[in-house]
Amino acid sequence: MKMASPEKKAQCVAWFIETKSDIQRQRNYLTKYVENVVYRTKVQNVVELKQRIQAAIETDDKGMLQRSWMELEYRLYIIRAKKGSHVKFY
Repeated sequence: MKMASPEKKAQCVAWFIETKSDIQRQRNYLTKYVENVVYRTKVQNVVELKQRIQAAIETDDKGMLQRSWMELEYRLYIIRAKKGSHVKFY
């Protein structure tokens, strides 16, 4: 069995880090979006907090989800086209 070259290993690690950061970026966006909506004014109790979180998530419209999915599909397409070689996204 042939071992991967150090260059191939580095490319794999770089790809993983970029992919992980994309996922983290999406999580951060959702977290910040929900925080901005939920904590716009002071929360009085836990029930109100729960209601605000649910309302904030419901306002995340279908268009936002579709754009996020399209961005993910685009990035996967580029990675497949480059056959897994290192790609830097901006």
